[in-house]
Amino acid sequence: MDIKDMEYVVTIAKLKSFSKAAATLYVSQPALSQAIKRLENKLNIELFYRDKIKVEVTEAGAEFIKEAEEILRSISQLENKMKL
Repeated sequence: MDIKDMEYVVTIAKLKSFSKAAATLYVSQPALSQAIKRLENKLNIELFYRDKIKVEVTEAGAEFIKEAEEILRSISQLENKMKL
């Protein structure tokens, strides 16, 4: 798992759409879907409930997002401190 995986999951959750997240992240929708599926397989959890109409975060996904947002915030703070 890397920072990009966390950014992908957080963006999908915020936009509630793989296609909108892919456009926002400047990646193709199939590549984004594959990255999430790889992450889910690696962690052995399902992060999102998917159907053709909507995407919803699972309970495990909500916990992942909570931790990922904290990590991403910390990384951003560190980058800002190093730029000073």
